Amino acid sequence: YHPGDSTRESTVIIGDSAMRHAWYLDPNPGWTTQNLWAGGAPTGGGGHAGTPDPTSGHTGPYVYGYNLNGDYGNNPPDEDLTTGAIDCTGMFGTRLRFWRWAGVEDPLHDKISVWASADSISWTNVWENATEICDTSWVFMDVDISRVADNEPAVHLRWRIGPTDGANRYCGWNIDDVEIWGMTADPQPVVEGLAIETGRPN
Repeated sequence: YHPGDSTRESTVIIGDSAMRHAWYLDPNPGWTTQNLWAGGAPTGGGGHAGTPDPTSGHTGPYVYGYNLNGDYGNNPPDEDLTTGAIDCTGMFGTRLRFWRWAGVEDPLHDKISVWASADSISWTNVWENATEICDTSWVFMDVDISRVADNEPAVHLRWRIGPTDGANRYCGWNIDDVEIWGMTADPQPVVEGLAIETGRPN
């Protein structure tokens, strides 16, 4: 040990990631919807700009979507689809996986996003569109929510549309086959030594 050396505590998680919760939206799980968010069968409508909605879910006929009959409107407030409480106690490296069929203008004009909360009061943005999206088929999403959800007993998730501007209208969100994955092994703290260059001989 030399002057200038230091140590830090790291966390090593050992275990297999596996699916812990799943909602395939057939039947509707009864999540909280605002305005045009709804569970049901999409109709293939929309496409004022971008591409239209799908005509069925990724699996089965039903999805959660924003306006199942077409595009989102101009200048709505932020509008959300919000899950009930999800028990992630004992889970680590937690991830949200789902399938999307989405359409949205670039984020300078319109936004869609995903949020997570451990208490349904304080929310963290875990994903948002970085470019225009014009899906023509179902797209798999894998989102790291560990910084919010790990070992928490009442995690809530939220899909948001907005803000949008007053110009182009796209088909917005359609989601299906929502899963929560994580490891259940306890994290083990490991003290790791870090040698810092001091210029002193050994």
